[in-house]
Amino acid sequence: MNNQRVYPFPLSDHWPTLSDNELKLFAFCIILIFVCAVFYWRYRNSKIHKQQNAMWNEIFNKTAAELDLTQEESSFVGKMAKIINKNPLDIVSTPYAFELGIHSYLEQGKGEKSLAAKLIEQLRLKCGFDRPAPGQPIFSTRALTEMQAVSLVLGSSEEEGRHPCRISYKDELAFSLEKNDGDFGTIDRQAKVSIVIQQPGDGEYTFDIPGILEAGYNTVKLSHSIKFKRKQVREHIRVETQMIAKFRFIKASKVPDRLSGGARFSATVVDVSGGGIALQSEEKYDTGDCMILSFTFAGESFYGIKGTVLRVKERKSDSAVLFMHQIKFLEIDESLREKLIRKVFSKHREDVEWQRSVGRR
Repeated sequence: MNNQRVYPFPLSDHWPTLSDNELKLFAFCIILIFVCAVFYWRYRNSKIHKQQNAMWNEIFNKTAAELDLTQEESSFVGKMAKIINKNPLDIVSTPYAFELGIHSYLEQGKGEKSLAAKLIEQLRLKCGFDRPAPGQPIFSTRALTEMQAVSLVLGSSEEEGRHPCRISYKDELAFSLEKNDGDFGTIDRQAKVSIVIQQPGDGEYTFDIPGILEAGYNTVKLSHSIKFKRKQVREHIRVETQMIAKFRFIKASKVPDRLSGGARFSATVVDVSGGGIALQSEEKYDTGDCMILSFTFAGESFYGIKGTVLRVKERKSDSAVLFMHQIKFLEIDESLREKLIRKVFSKHREDVEWQRSVGRR
């Protein structure tokens, strides 16, 4: 059987045939239509983009007026926004965009850095980014404040190389740390450098520092950084303190003599929170040891608290070798815990206000 399709009429009589020139003209028309469609699409998007920019610029101008920004400051915000491909409104309204814009602008090395630093400092104050509130994330070392407690880590070993410090000076180009006790010793400027910051209500931040600018006996000047890692937020805010805690052991597997005769011990509490304390002593206790603690904090007595040793760190000073013990509360009456948390928050607010008053001087 012949399967060839049979048409009721010859196609050649009804389907037009085109010459080579006509085919070229047809292809040209198709290409022209496509090009025109592309240009129309780009024109339409450009028009929409301009309208959106006009709207955002209007909102930014209103915001700039509310923040009392000068023309020079507004122009500088626009330059930072262009570098990081953001809207100027993002720069003055979100800390992350603000810090990214500053870092990118200064990294490019455009203009006089000292003049840019003055503009940035004024913008930071007007935008309210001069002091991150407890619980607010930190995106740059430029957001830190003078007298703030940090730990400087020299080398790759974070546990052994931590040096408790405070920020002695900070501007938009660099910042300096002063060690709390003793000196840094010999500093290898080629070694890895980082700083660790505790942000109350948020977490622990470790910033990788690009370089050491100057190094002295107990001070070091560092470059700013926006490269960081963040650990999970602490359940309780910790505050530094200096007081004596008394305790007796109820479990001491490695040194059972500590249990005999209800022996009493004492050590210095260097920080406290609603979840535990840090004890500093010349004697080393063992991880897993359990104790019953009593201490006085902010005029209130706290007693009969069961705790366990979580971690032990050795710290060397000029005069002696000390051991830092992180103690976690295992059993504490909830009313007692609430009272301790209130006292800790009150002490934290006092510390913040004191740092602010020092910074304003």
